[in-house]
Amino acid sequence: MTIHRVVGGGGSFGGSSLQVEAGLRGSAQVDLVAIKWPTGGPEQVFEGPFEINRFYAAAEGSPRLEALDPPKLELGRSESQGGRV
Repeated sequence: MTIHRVVGGGGSFGGSSLQVEAGLRGSAQVDLVAIKWPTGGPEQVFEGPFEINRFYAAAEGSPRLEALDPPKLELGRSESQGGRV
């Protein structure tokens, strides 16, 4: 399966996210990610396998994608709020 996405920062006030999300139809992994950077440089290819349901950061010129752990959001009482919600 091949998926193409165009990412751009053309929105105002952060309205155009640089994050790409893609449905993989039950695939267990991603084998290859190819990026064409807007600077016009050569296409950059990253070979996997890459885990699904993970966040990865790509930087132009970097030799690999960096796996990221998303920040955890805990809902509930905060000590800084004196125990009140």
